[in-house]
Amino acid sequence: MHREGWHPESPPTRLDMLATLTWRRGNVVATDVRPENAILAEADGEIYPFDFILSEGMPCDR
Repeated sequence: MHREGWHPESPPTRLDMLATLTWRRGNVVATDVRPENAILAEADGEIYPFDFILSEGMPCDR
């Protein structure tokens, strides 16, 4: 995620999944970012998400 410009995000919540498995890139937020929700392609070595939850978040300074 870091390599693709994403940064850990910890929104105020009591849900561990949101507090620890959320990332932000600009105003886009990805939640439920776990290894089992992505595929590592042997052909190009890239990681492709298939079950992340994406939403537009509030703009940030990152």
